[in-house]
Amino acid sequence: MNPRTLLAAALLLAPTPAVVAAEPAPAAEIETRTVTYEHDGVAFVGYLAQPAELADDAERPGVLVVHEWWGLNDFTRDRTERLAELGYVAFAADMYGQGEATDDPQQAGAWAGAVSSDRDEMRARAQAALDVLARHDNVAEDQLAAIGFCFGGTTAVELGYAAEHLKGVVSFHGNPQPAREQDENINASFLILHGAADPLVSDEDLDAFAQPLMQRELEHRIVRYDGARHSFTNPAADGLDNDAAAYHADAAERAWHEMQALFEDLFGEGD
Repeated sequence: MNPRTLLAAALLLAPTPAVVAAEPAPAAEIETRTVTYEHDGVAFVGYLAQPAELADDAERPGVLVVHEWWGLNDFTRDRTERLAELGYVAFAADMYGQGEATDDPQQAGAWAGAVSSDRDEMRARAQAALDVLARHDNVAEDQLAAIGFCFGGTTAVELGYAAEHLKGVVSFHGNPQPAREQDENINASFLILHGAADPLVSDEDLDAFAQPLMQRELEHRIVRYDGARHSFTNPAADGLDNDAAAYHADAAERAWHEMQALFEDLFGEGD
């Protein structure tokens, strides 16, 4: 029996403490709105969340959020709001245009495939969204990060290769591609949060991603969660009828805390 199993068993057998657990702290008040922006003649519709009633001169770190292949849906908006509750100004990118989203895997695959087949266009669309965030009055332009989920994790890494002022990148169950030789101005710290039981992204894929960063002595870390499959952060993954994907509550919580720890290291303590 491994140490984690032993600890779980010990906790189950331990007597219930007499002290009643404290109520969780209420979530911070936030403000949200949609933001329309343009790239290459196409209208995109992003989603902004920030702490409520920020003073005009208050500056916070800004975090770009990139959606799964489904498009900018409720899951993406929820994660964007959670970042705002932590004290960040968060902006969810629209990678497809017109705010498109779907629950049809064939349509999602077609949209994601069209964007990811051109790495330069993928980066340009993500950069257009990052520019919106960086121009926000309450965002410190030298304190920017990007996170993404699945397709969005892959996209966030691509943006990290291209946007030299980006300080941190977090990929949740993405498939990060290796940096290219011409990617010369990489300054971000990369955090790859991966389900060890994900059949869609292999250890060889992650090794290929890491190799160029190791050669250039760039900061990166890969965290693997035992038993977690693809899309492990999204509760909706259990309804996909797809053995490759499944929600893993423990891994999802731990991965979110890993992201918070990176941001606290890069930007200081949040609210």
